[in-house]
Amino acid sequence: MPANDCIFCKIVSGELPCHKVDEGEHTITIMDAFPATRGHMLVITKQHRTDVLEMTDAELAETNIQLKKAAAAVRAVTNCPAINLLNNCGALAGQMVFHAHFHVIPRYETDQFQLRFSKIQSSDDEKAALAAQIKNSL
Repeated sequence: MPANDCIFCKIVSGELPCHKVDEGEHTITIMDAFPATRGHMLVITKQHRTDVLEMTDAELAETNIQLKKAAAAVRAVTNCPAINLLNNCGALAGQMVFHAHFHVIPRYETDQFQLRFSKIQSSDDEKAALAAQIKNSL
């Protein structure tokens, strides 16, 4: 998607409104327009990046600091017992807006948000071989 058609680029530029919570050199933190739970926020890059793999190291470092700040602040305000910090990288992973962003999702005993992991069978030999291939790719 060209940056000029990107909803997050329009938010960053001020073309579209948002409820901004915080801002850094490379990122802004905003309230999610369609929250999964009370206090759901997004940390987004100011520059258009399709996903986390396109982010610069500086953007990623600042994002992590902003995630921690936002999580601590929403916990202090809402007294939520838990928080999900989530990034979806690619359509198959659930990414719907193709501009790098991370979710801060406060969790409550009665919320309806679900995040479930299934488990696959993998032998120690398979894990070791895959780990070696990934290590060589770094």
